[in-house]
Amino acid sequence: MIVNPAKLRKKLLKRINDVNDNKFPAELRQRVLNDLTVDNLSRIAIHKNQDVWFNDSSPILFSMDTVNEALFFGHMDLSDYGRKPNDNDDVHKLSSIDEMGKLHKIYSKLKTKRAKAIKARDIVKSSFKRRDHLAEVLSTETVMFLDVEMYERNIRTITEIGFTIVANGEVKDVQHFIIEEFINKRNKAFVPDHKDDFDFGKSQTMSLASAIHAVASNIRFSGTTGITHLIGHNIRDDISALTRTKKCNKGAPRDLVDSINELGVRYIDTALVSRFISESPNRVGIKRCLDLFEIDHRHLHNAGNDSYYNWLVAKNMTTFKKQVD
Repeated sequence: MIVNPAKLRKKLLKRINDVNDNKFPAELRQRVLNDLTVDNLSRIAIHKNQDVWFNDSSPILFSMDTVNEALFFGHMDLSDYGRKPNDNDDVHKLSSIDEMGKLHKIYSKLKTKRAKAIKARDIVKSSFKRRDHLAEVLSTETVMFLDVEMYERNIRTITEIGFTIVANGEVKDVQHFIIEEFINKRNKAFVPDHKDDFDFGKSQTMSLASAIHAVASNIRFSGTTGITHLIGHNIRDDISALTRTKKCNKGAPRDLVDSINELGVRYIDTALVSRFISESPNRVGIKRCLDLFEIDHRHLHNAGNDSYYNWLVAKNMTTFKKQVD
C-alpha cells in the first residue's frame, strides 16, 4: 500500500488538530507537527529504507508501513486511504536526500509537462466554442473586418488601414486607406510592399486622422444598429495601434474609442479561433489558412486585401472539418 504525502499530510493535520482525540498522545502533537512536511515524510521513507514511488501526478509516494511506524500511527486506521502501486509508478530505492532531490526535479518537469498538455487541451476546446460563436455572429450581425499595416522599421507608424463590412453574411463594403503623412514609408526588407495593390476597389489617400475618423464613422453608421463586432487576426493589436497612436491629433483616436464604447462593440480574434485547426495553442496565420481552404489570393500585406481575405478565412472556418488520415 502506498500514499501521497501531500494528501496524507492534510489528513493527518486534521487528525492531530482534533484535541478531543485521546488516541493521539498530546506530547507527540508538536513533534509530529514539526515533522509533518512532504519532504520530511519522504526523508523518513529513505531513513527506513523503504521503496519510494514516483509518477507524473504524485511525485513522491511511499509505503503505508513507513507512515504508521515513523509517525506513531500504528493504532490509526488509514487502510482505505492508500492504494496499490500500478504500472505508471516508477519504483526507486533511494539512499540519500540528494538523490531524492534530483529525482524529484525530473518528475516535477513531467508534472509541468502534463499540466501544459491539459492547458493546451482546454485552449483547443475553447477555440471550438469561439468558432461556433463566430459562425452565429457572421450569419446574424453587421461586422467589420479590420486590418492595419505598419512600417516595418517603426511599428508605431501606420501606413495603411483597410476594412471589410459584412452584414448577415454578405459583403457590403471594402475600403483601403493609404496614410498620406507616411506615403513614402515602404516595406521591403521584412514585409512585402503591396501598398498600391488593392484588389477590391480603389484606394484612397488621406491623413491618418481622417482615416481613423472614417473607421469610427463606419462603425457608428453601418447597418441599422452600427457595427456589433470588430474582427481580425490579432484584432486587439490593430485597435491598440489606432487608438494609441501619437502620430495625429487626439480627436481621431478618441472618436474611435467613443464609437466602440457607445455601441458596445465586441472583438473576435480569428487568430484565437484558428487554434481548432492546429489542435494546439499555436495560432494559424492568414496565408496558411488561405492555402488550407484553397482560397485564391494575392497581394497579402495590403490592408484592404487582408481585411477581405480575413473575411473569407472566417467564413471558411465556420464550416471547416479537419480530415482524418
